[in-house]
Amino acid sequence: MFHGFFRRLSRKWALPVADGSFIQLPMTYEWDDAKWQSEFGYLREAGMNYLVVMGTSTTDGNETQTTYPTSLPNCSIASPADVIDTLLRNASKAGFKVFLGIGFNKTWWKKSANDPEWLYWQMQRDNRIAEELYRKYHRKYADAFYGWYWAYEVDNMNFKNQKQLEVLSEALNLQLDFMSASNIKLPFLLSPFINSKYSSPKKYADIWAYVLGRTNLVKGDIFCLQDSVGGGGLKINQVRKWFRAMRKAVDTKPSLQFWANTESFMSNPFRTAPLSRFIKQMKLENPFVDKIITFSYCHYYSPNKVPEDYHKSYLNYISTVRKH
Repeated sequence: MFHGFFRRLSRKWALPVADGSFIQLPMTYEWDDAKWQSEFGYLREAGMNYLVVMGTSTTDGNETQTTYPTSLPNCSIASPADVIDTLLRNASKAGFKVFLGIGFNKTWWKKSANDPEWLYWQMQRDNRIAEELYRKYHRKYADAFYGWYWAYEVDNMNFKNQKQLEVLSEALNLQLDFMSASNIKLPFLLSPFINSKYSSPKKYADIWAYVLGRTNLVKGDIFCLQDSVGGGGLKINQVRKWFRAMRKAVDTKPSLQFWANTESFMSNPFRTAPLSRFIKQMKLENPFVDKIITFSYCHYYSPNKVPEDYHKSYLNYISTVRKH
């Protein structure tokens, strides 16, 4: 307890940096080794070590499309090549740790936990995808294939009553228990978001304390809260209060890590957030979390996607941090 207090006190005065980025795989379908190495090079210059991958497999109805060759029923490859092998080969070469998103069904936004049978079926299908991914790639790229990303985003709009929370807990356990029993368990990252219009910080913290108490998350697993500033769910002056409350919720599960998913974009329309705002978000969140990653340096600061000036500006900030 006191160790955590003093750690967070020291972080309060430290200049924060992001240690990783999310990336959506469709953007990379045509990338070759040189392009991936350039991307990892930009992330390394920015001081990063982790990449969280979205879009490994996507389901629309009962048909699943993958980004790697699959032998599973009702599944077919959508990408022109084995994107996962290319990604992990280059991550291994660059010394990056990768969280692979397992699966996502677009119907989530309509059904979520209100249709338990539907959600539990998703977990069963995703378990087979996770097993296939592990068998195909983990031994080959054990240094790079670091963890799993649970791509279903939980919020405080659709998850409120006890039944919904029990269904969510059961869905998570269906995946966690399968992984443990099948010896494919790796660090498991989930990344919920916030809309301040639908609850208070304490109510959302209580919801997650309840869910975390019912799930089989273990040491090394990660609760990575979206700060929701880019998406508009939180105003920047609300960030500290929400992260303080959520720190208390995560601390009810002592083995769990608490990371920030700092949003480096602006919406309506989507575009890169000013560096000053991105830094301010990290400074507000840093005292409460164990690590910061971002959605998304790859999409909003990398020279592979936007003008190089954004990356250069962040590197100037990094140089200040290193002198601090």
